[in-house]
Amino acid sequence: MDMSDNSTDSDDAALDQLADILDDTTLQITGNQYARYFWYGIVVVVTIFGICNAAQKITLRIRLNNSAKHPDNVTTIPQNLFDQVIATVSAILREASYPQISIPGIFSFVEVPPLGTIIVLVVYLCFVLALEFIQDHISGEQHFQALGTRAAWLAVAQMPLVVMLINKNNLIGYITGSSHSQLMILHKWVARGLLLMATLHFGYQSYGWNSYGLMQLEWDTDDCPPTGMGAYALLLWINLSTLAPFRKLSYEFFVAQHIITFFGFVIALMLHLPSTALYSRVYVYIPVAFYLVDMLLRGLFWVYNNYRQTSAQLVPLSGDVTKIFVRRCNIKNWTPGAHVLLSIPSFGPFQSHPATILNRPSPDSDEMVFLLKRKSGFTRRIHRVQKFLARKPIDEAPSEGNAFRAFLEGPYSSSNSDFAAFDTVILIAASTGVTFTMPVLSDIASRAASASLPVKQIEFVLIFKNVTDLKWIEDELNQVESDLATTRISLRIRLFITSDKNMLDQAQSSDSIETEKVSLQDKSLLEKYNIIYERPDLEEIILNTVKSARGETGIAVCGSMGLLSKTRRVVAKISDRRGVHKGSGAQGIYLHTEGF
Repeated sequence: MDMSDNSTDSDDAALDQLADILDDTTLQITGNQYARYFWYGIVVVVTIFGICNAAQKITLRIRLNNSAKHPDNVTTIPQNLFDQVIATVSAILREASYPQISIPGIFSFVEVPPLGTIIVLVVYLCFVLALEFIQDHISGEQHFQALGTRAAWLAVAQMPLVVMLINKNNLIGYITGSSHSQLMILHKWVARGLLLMATLHFGYQSYGWNSYGLMQLEWDTDDCPPTGMGAYALLLWINLSTLAPFRKLSYEFFVAQHIITFFGFVIALMLHLPSTALYSRVYVYIPVAFYLVDMLLRGLFWVYNNYRQTSAQLVPLSGDVTKIFVRRCNIKNWTPGAHVLLSIPSFGPFQSHPATILNRPSPDSDEMVFLLKRKSGFTRRIHRVQKFLARKPIDEAPSEGNAFRAFLEGPYSSSNSDFAAFDTVILIAASTGVTFTMPVLSDIASRAASASLPVKQIEFVLIFKNVTDLKWIEDELNQVESDLATTRISLRIRLFITSDKNMLDQAQSSDSIETEKVSLQDKSLLEKYNIIYERPDLEEIILNTVKSARGETGIAVCGSMGLLSKTRRVVAKISDRRGVHKGSGAQGIYLHTEGF
């Protein structure tokens, strides 16, 4: 017998065996089925969160309406058995979801999500893994091929979710009431879930081919392995580049390469998907369509916001902070805590910086006000100009002499509840985090001046490095005090100064701490505000305030990760210790956090 005939027969047998293993006539149907199951689960979860969001908004609206009709009543407590059950369940879920840890030292860049987010992510991971492994009845040569094929379908099925979670015009955000920053965390981890499924897809199929000695033959006769490796390499880089050390090197570069790499991944994936299951490409078309629609909407809103020339005036303030007044804005309405993407081409063409709107909307004004602290890139370049402007008197009003062309995108609302619907409000801000809490306070004061609100007391806590930093919000505080003067709302402002010890000792031994420089309405800050030269004891502040609350307390905190995580732990601890809505009579505590 000719040896070449034996070799040919062996090759033909190997090709036939490989063809049998790769036959996805049944496997693609099963994979597509579990991909649909994945989306059934996502729709159910989003619907549940949407119902909870709607219920919360309805509850707060009812409080506001009842307060308007019955100003003397406490409308922020459960009114019946059903309300009490809902309040108890909410308190339990809040206590479980609030805690968060922050890692100090050289690993401080590691951002550990709150416990509630971790629970959601663990449930998500278990759900995806369950879809991968349940009812896996295929044995024999196709066993590992079946596992790999199903993993591939589950990987590609996650692509629309990845893009939906990152879009600025976000359907999931609208339904659930979640902000872009909150969904960003889920976006990162869903992308990592996609990477996990892609890894299982590659691993199971490679193991199966290698088990039957067909690995080399598959690579020699099929385009899927090399195109798959290309797509996998891009996906791996997309995930690695989102880690904090890489992302913080240059955020502008990160965003640019992230978008380019994503579309490279899309192209590689389209080349990789087998011709026998071209309908799987629908999971690629959908996210691309979502992204393009989002960009189109953002472009249209951008044109509307900027068709009239807006100008930005810069006012230098203490602490490397610049107060920016953007005038002739077409944006007329926004909610407290909303932010825009601010672009000033003079300080960086094609760059936009997120900036929280400090002032509240007014029918008599077309102005937006922002506070930006020097860090790097865009804000560093602004600070360089600020050094020149600092030669002018600090109280000088913004003038056309320091005006720059500005562009605005947004506004994009925060996910916080309406703080005007709580009995007691605690607002805590560190440094420029005041750009979030100040609008909340201004909104309550403005509405309280013309209508009865459930709010009875407000604790406004500011954590600054220097006393003069209060100049950042001097005008806004004066307006709030004027609005609240005729209301029954009690406002307590506490200013904590955390500068170095020598300055503290000097301040504590002197009755004139730059009185003229930091005066508000011709009064010393020492006389007008409760100034404390130490770091705040958050547990004492929050505990003493909630003890005096007759109804539910709303807490907003904006600052560094350390401040946010500490506040979360304190609120969870106080809620559990006081037995909130568990028969003790203690009322609920709602917490919203914003980081910078």
